Amino acid sequence: MIGGFFDKLTVGENKAKARRPNKSEEIALKTAAIKKNLYVLLNSRQGSSASALDFGLMDFNDASLGSSDLIVNIVNNISSMIEKYEPRLLLESINFVPYTNSPLELSFKIMGKIMVDNKASLLEIDMVMDANNQHYTIKH
Repeated sequence: MIGGFFDKLTVGENKAKARRPNKSEEIALKTAAIKKNLYVLLNSRQGSSASALDFGLMDFNDASLGSSDLIVNIVNNISSMIEKYEPRLLLESINFVPYTNSPLELSFKIMGKIMVDNKASLLEIDMVMDANNQHYTIKH
């Protein structure tokens, strides 16, 4: 079973009864675990963790929302956080997706690969940031 560290801890009897998930189940489990970690990572602010001061995103409150520099800074910050704190995701790209229906939301598409049974599987994650409170939502 794929999951967080504590999800992997099992006690003898449960471990013996557990069956190994098939490839599609393993991909789904790994994807869910990655999305859960990204949700925590992207909704944390740098300096909020005493053990890892750079964990989380920078505070973008002082930047103007429409600035292309802001988008570049957000993409670069997300990219560096994923590369450092989510090694299961082999990041290929993060793209800003303009969404005209809601100008106070910033949408991004994360493209990457995850390894399952020594084979790469494509992973796409759509996320939206509410610019009012800088809260990220991972779309399922």
